[in-house]
Amino acid sequence: MGTSRSGQHTLAPDLFTQVRQLDDSVPPTPVAPERVGHYELVFKLASGGMADVYLARETSAPPRLNRIVALKRVHRDLVGTAGYREMFLDEARLTFQIAHPNVCSVVDFGEAEEEYYLAMEYLVGEPLARLLNRCAREPQALEYPSAAWRLARIVADACAGLHAAHTVSDANGNLLEIVHRDVTPRNIFVLYDGMVKVLDFGIASAATRLHSDGSEDLRGNLSYMAPEQLMGGRVDHQADIWALGVVFWEMLAMRRLFKRDAPRTTVLSVVYDEIRPPSKLRPDAPRELDRIVLKALERNPADRWKSAKEMELAIRQVLDTQPVVIGPADLSEWLATVFPLGEVRKKQLAEVALRGRRV
Repeated sequence: MGTSRSGQHTLAPDLFTQVRQLDDSVPPTPVAPERVGHYELVFKLASGGMADVYLARETSAPPRLNRIVALKRVHRDLVGTAGYREMFLDEARLTFQIAHPNVCSVVDFGEAEEEYYLAMEYLVGEPLARLLNRCAREPQALEYPSAAWRLARIVADACAGLHAAHTVSDANGNLLEIVHRDVTPRNIFVLYDGMVKVLDFGIASAATRLHSDGSEDLRGNLSYMAPEQLMGGRVDHQADIWALGVVFWEMLAMRRLFKRDAPRTTVLSVVYDEIRPPSKLRPDAPRELDRIVLKALERNPADRWKSAKEMELAIRQVLDTQPVVIGPADLSEWLATVFPLGEVRKKQLAEVALRGRRV
């Protein structure tokens, strides 16, 4: 990994990958026959610090009604750890209440034989982290017509999903004050049909959260964490706007903004380093987007966009001034070009899982 003259770290392959993500060209390894609740595990999709994610087949319904899900399963060595049950219930309860096309939906959760699981819709797409990695490895992907505007459309859709989470209220109309707290390229998915989904509210905070161990303010990725969060200040929806601003900056500049070689220097970078307009570092980045990104990255939360919706509208207003309209079909076309076999392979995996066969 190199360093630019401005101090920001240049992009290197896999730099955006923050959890183990299997390469799209290599099929995931089938797992040994195993059931969790009324789900049969078929393939392991990803692994994180708290849980593994599997492609699984529901078996409780009549065969023709069975569905394929992405099943998150808490690591067995954490099941007995104080607080993890409540944290998992929190994630399920919070995500269940967010009904929006730009948020990955939770379809089920439960406990089986002292194991906790959460079933989500299976996304036929790619995490933004993988898309950015591919762009780093194959720069011609960014030479695709209107690539920068397609990236802007992804961010606008992610804004819509975050705003839906931020504005969820209870039966009495009181805001639940949901904050995602982990907005990174690995938690934004671009589907092959052109839809964009925000996922993984595993460390989200909310006013009505069941569990808090006093340390959650520092959970997440330091290089996407808002200054006020790092310095022990109040954390609200503005922290998600900051994090999405970091993601947007990195997408346009194609390099890391605050990531450094050690946690301490990363924190110092977030709090003190100059934030240059993306177009100053990568000439292909549209200057019209600089203002939007830099406003999301104001260190004083009061100076940022007031809401994710306001940021979304600002992006869409700029998109509306362009000679081409960027919609889901355009994102779909671009993703299919960058990952020519991706959609077919993911659908094949789903078909294998649905039939309960192994490859």
